[in-house]
Amino acid sequence: MDIEQALDGINNLKEWKIDKRVKQRIKDSGFDGLLRLTTFPVNHDLPLLSALVESYEIKSRCFVFNGHKLVFGLEDVLYITGLPVDGNPVTGIDSKGNELCMKYLGRNVCDKTRTGFTNSAWLRKNFEVVPETIDQDSPEIEPYVRAFLLYLIGSIVVPSYYGSNVPVMYLSLMENLQSIKDYAWGAALLAHLHLSMENFKQSYSPRRRNILIGHSYSLMVFAMERIPKLLLRFCLNGANPVDDYLPTTFPLLAGWTKLLCEHSNTEEKITKQEYLEILDGLKEDDVSYCAGQEKIGMSRTILLCYEKAVYHRPDLSPKQFGIQEVNTNILRPLVELELGSRFGRKGINWGTYGKYGCYKEEWESRASCLIIESAEEDPGPPSFEGNYLLS
Repeated sequence: MDIEQALDGINNLKEWKIDKRVKQRIKDSGFDGLLRLTTFPVNHDLPLLSALVESYEIKSRCFVFNGHKLVFGLEDVLYITGLPVDGNPVTGIDSKGNELCMKYLGRNVCDKTRTGFTNSAWLRKNFEVVPETIDQDSPEIEPYVRAFLLYLIGSIVVPSYYGSNVPVMYLSLMENLQSIKDYAWGAALLAHLHLSMENFKQSYSPRRRNILIGHSYSLMVFAMERIPKLLLRFCLNGANPVDDYLPTTFPLLAGWTKLLCEHSNTEEKITKQEYLEILDGLKEDDVSYCAGQEKIGMSRTILLCYEKAVYHRPDLSPKQFGIQEVNTNILRPLVELELGSRFGRKGINWGTYGKYGCYKEEWESRASCLIIESAEEDPGPPSFEGNYLLS
């Protein structure tokens, strides 16, 4: 099961020369950490990604390596990308694309061949250059800010199978640019990537080109952060201690792009089989579990991104959070997920449509569904004062 292409638009960020006024307006939005990814070219290690996806268990949303389960979860996404993983769910009304574009960009930029999409190259051509007469604090700059954010979302958070086409429905969440940071964009990224791995495995065929869609570069970083043996094999075949390599600056992705770029240019290439031998031979001591620091990462909840809904299951890998055995008695019962399709359905509010209202309620109850040690008593409603989960 080999990945022949990773459709991840992370390299697209270098193409847009961001205006300093736009850059200032998205400061502290949660997206500003991604602006540091323009220095080094990103090369996806397809053999590593192939080995990881082959080890991915769809039902549990976990990676299983020699019987050891690892969850790529909200805490990982926060530290790696810097994107907000708590707050309002990324969902709402899937309005007509031309109406959204006219309202929030001031012109109709929808792709006539694909309803509800616009072309990223068209966005860059029409919104990259901001007229010098527009002040940073003027409402006139807002379409330029929204266009760049839409470009970021289409490149990193939810890259599309259709390549350069970007869904415009996310514009409806940008009416108030000050509220961008209040949405859980990292949770949307995670939902998108989990479903992409599921679709890849279920539709895989040796008779066609198999493409993994989503921000898979963060998945590579997660694997090397959690499994030091992978990093040691990748970097100079384990010649130096692992701590000599690990980036420590938040968000971690910026440091990792530099590190992986430097070592991906070596002549020696590692095969998928070599990676699988490492993963299949893992012992418990080979995994860096690290007790979780963010309460949101310990929540068994449902991740949302419009029509996408995926369970977040830290309860299946509790050692990542310093827990030996989970007290399942205090967790909310699991909900069976039934997903709809956006195609041919406009005007639907995905926050309330069908069972999606129930899924949204699960997300809104995330603070009351935290995993704890089975020996502990139910602590009651948690207090998140001073913690990241407080929003």
